[in-house]
Amino acid sequence: MDINETIKQRRKKTTVLLIILVVIAGVLFFVSPSKADSTDDLIDQMITAYGKKQESASKLIEEKLNKLKEQDAQLGAVWENIMDYWSYANTEMKIQLDCVPENLPEDDSLCIIILGKKLNADGSMTDELIGRLKLGMAIAEAYPNSYIAVTGGGTADNNPNATEGLQMGKWLLKQGLEESRIIVEDCAPDTVGNAQNTFAILQEQYPNVDSLVILTSDYHVARGSILFHSTFMLDAHKTGTNPIEIVAGVGLYTGEESYESFELQARGVRSVAENCGYFQQEKK
Repeated sequence: MDINETIKQRRKKTTVLLIILVVIAGVLFFVSPSKADSTDDLIDQMITAYGKKQESASKLIEEKLNKLKEQDAQLGAVWENIMDYWSYANTEMKIQLDCVPENLPEDDSLCIIILGKKLNADGSMTDELIGRLKLGMAIAEAYPNSYIAVTGGGTADNNPNATEGLQMGKWLLKQGLEESRIIVEDCAPDTVGNAQNTFAILQEQYPNVDSLVILTSDYHVARGSILFHSTFMLDAHKTGTNPIEIVAGVGLYTGEESYESFELQARGVRSVAENCGYFQQEKK
């Protein structure tokens, strides 16, 4: 056998071996299970999908929920509730403008939460925030056994000692509301923190409260309700306690045409999840 024939045979063997290796690699690729998405991945994908596509993302969200339930049935049920409420708040929830809701609990299981708003530079309240308080007083008078929670930390540019919650509480006292009915959350600078701190206060000091009214300006009712509901569901899941139900969303009419965006809602829900311990790997 001459040298050319030997080279041809060696090339043929090499080619056959390469083909075999490629086939084996392909088989391993298709039969080997792909790495499953973690619970954090699935939750993040649902939040992102709704923030970008809202109701048109329902099939994708359902798919992710099913995978989440396979990994953790209880956690899957919690997030199914959150995603359903998020959709409800943007499609079916009736925002009651400038009125006192009817048919609410008549006892002290009801708490009216009045969300704060950035203070003026000197620490005084804006007219819009005072408008929320006036509406809150009307509801408090209609339900005399209810509690009234006011929320908001320090947001005055030139007065570090002023907080939204403290200023709101003082205003309510001046209007004659009993101090025993007023709950002040004055540490958090945003709605996510307001929700988390308020849940902790209610669970520790007012365990009989199981129904809430969310009162804020018209453009903020949907997002505020979503963030409070999400926080209460996740914190209740984490602590093994019962979630608190939002029974009404009340808005002060401002005449503003624009409402808070879905992207802003999604950032808020993701922040709620982070505060409850999700996505910690991403921060390392």
